[in-house]
Amino acid sequence: MTPADPRPVAARRRSASRDFFEGIISAVILVLVIRHFAFEVFKIPTGSMAPTLLGQHRDVDCPNCGLRYALDVGRPGEKADALCPNCLFRVDSWRIETKACDCFPSRPRALFGGGGNRVIVNKFLCGFDTADRGFKPPRRWDVVVFRYPFIALRCLNPLCRKTAENLPDTGAPLRCPECGSRFVWADQPNYIKRLIGLPGEEIAIRHGDIFADGRLQRKPFDVQEAVWQLVYDSALRPREPQPGAAPRWVAESGGLAEDEQGLRVTPGPGGKPALLRYAAPITDFAAYIGDNPLRQRFAPERPGGAADLNPVGDLRWEVHARLDAPGHLRLFIREDDRLWSACIPFGEQEARTAIELDGKPVASLPVTFKVGAEQRILFWNADGRLELRVNDVPLLAHDETTPLERVPWQAYANGLGIEVGGAPAAISRVRLHRDLYYVAVPPALYTVPAGHCFVLGDNTRNSADSRSWGAFPATNLLGDAVVVWWPLAAMRGLR
Repeated sequence: MTPADPRPVAARRRSASRDFFEGIISAVILVLVIRHFAFEVFKIPTGSMAPTLLGQHRDVDCPNCGLRYALDVGRPGEKADALCPNCLFRVDSWRIETKACDCFPSRPRALFGGGGNRVIVNKFLCGFDTADRGFKPPRRWDVVVFRYPFIALRCLNPLCRKTAENLPDTGAPLRCPECGSRFVWADQPNYIKRLIGLPGEEIAIRHGDIFADGRLQRKPFDVQEAVWQLVYDSALRPREPQPGAAPRWVAESGGLAEDEQGLRVTPGPGGKPALLRYAAPITDFAAYIGDNPLRQRFAPERPGGAADLNPVGDLRWEVHARLDAPGHLRLFIREDDRLWSACIPFGEQEARTAIELDGKPVASLPVTFKVGAEQRILFWNADGRLELRVNDVPLLAHDETTPLERVPWQAYANGLGIEVGGAPAAISRVRLHRDLYYVAVPPALYTVPAGHCFVLGDNTRNSADSRSWGAFPATNLLGDAVVVWWPLAAMRGLR
């Protein structure tokens, strides 16, 4: 018996509309899976991470020097004057109440929310239990998103209807604290902060810095670059000096001329080096908060700016300088009773480039620089580390190792200066930045239990964080923020 001949099978007819809906459903399922397990978009709700990340804000263009900076929208009914960090020009609150963020795109406001940043959060295997599987656990200084460690609860039992605020998140099933009903509505928002304390550590906030188990914690270079805050830019020349504001530069010796081309510094008679002092106060005043009596107050006519502001000694110089004859340029940073300096020689064959403490070298190299050529010099003091770079080439670094018990609770003095010797210097641009200054809340010493995290906001003067509500369970971590993707003009990697 021979097998029957195979019969051709007719191809199933497909509908274009069916293919379309199947594709939409598949895409939606894929997006939901990715959103739940891998990546999610998070909108920045407030300015607690400013200026690294901005919530809804206003863009202010200083009419006196041209600097653009962000100002917090503020709480309902709260008034704040904008205060330019570069020239101290004050813009009254009533002049900027109707001004929105101008970053692209930010309109319509109902859709874009006044310029608030949006970030992409990497949720893939986030947690401290992933190291044994070959994945890196969260690291100090990461920007992380997590569930707020307290819950707002509303009972749905018709016989109760009670509400409760700030209930600790213990991981247990939620019940109404009044009637015990499981029929409750819970609100537990997501927060974004910078991870500071790791499980099992003892965190101290002292002198504006972070100490873990008694050791000073330094920010990685890319994080430090992201958190510098502008203090002064010589390219943004104010049209008029502001009432009560100190002059930026005072010549203690030698000659100084300042114009659109920059600073011209001339040594004094007999070869005496010229010495310039930066005379304006450098504090932890946050331009993003503005001159807000409820949160901070700046008074330029008072020494140090205002009583509740702290002098910041973690500072960075950026100088574009040229000497047309052999000589030297020295940049000073004073922190409390210590005077650091970077000495950069031009055209002197026997001289050495050095980092100095109170005039004595702590690190040096037999390097000099060509006369007649402009050099871009970076010199900074941050988290107990001094570093000097010229034309983006790292030259010298020095680390301080002061024991915690010898570190003062708060900074009490700071200052900046320039010395020019041997030949006149043409300085085409000077930019000064300050570091974050973490404000301690007594007792300023925090124990992070095992399996918990400690976080702080970059806007340290105006951030609800672990200083007030303590460490939270590491299981609340949702992921680390890796990219700012909205507004488009602000798109960048996040550190």
